[in-house]
Amino acid sequence: MIEEFKPSKMINKYPFSMKAPKFTLLLPKDFKFLSVAFQGDTPNIWIETVEATVREEFNFQLFGTGQEIPLTAIWLTTFSFGPFVFHLYKT
Repeated sequence: MIEEFKPSKMINKYPFSMKAPKFTLLLPKDFKFLSVAFQGDTPNIWIETVEATVREEFNFQLFGTGQEIPLTAIWLTTFSFGPFVFHLYKT
């Protein structure tokens, strides 16, 4: 009996640097954003995706409170690091 391939979901993390407010990550095309959290001093984006999907580059940008944000930007989450609060958008 041949087993049928059944795609499954998985969760992956992608570290990023907060040294520059704009950054690009190569992510699965169908990703679902879950959260941002730190492991030590390293910020990570956690996503859910179906395995073996096509990847593409996605642009992200961190904004501080009171900064102008492009109308086309999509809010993903707000998080803090020490005394600072950041707002992560997909641009």
